[in-house]
Amino acid sequence: MLQPGNAGSRTNLGLERLTPNRSYRVCGALEYNITTDKQGKAVIGVDLNSRKEIYVSPVE
Repeated sequence: MLQPGNAGSRTNLGLERLTPNRSYRVCGALEYNITTDKQGKAVIGVDLNSRKEIYVSPVE
């Protein structure tokens, strides 16, 4: 769960330790789908105007 500071903003959130070169579905971020790089990393955009839950799950 993420919470904004005093003012809401759009920010990037780095994800690590995911399975390399794998597709994931994202809920609660600006992107709906991401693919990790060869190190298992990805970046998603998030609008933090209020408390936000982000879900990331592998595509089967």
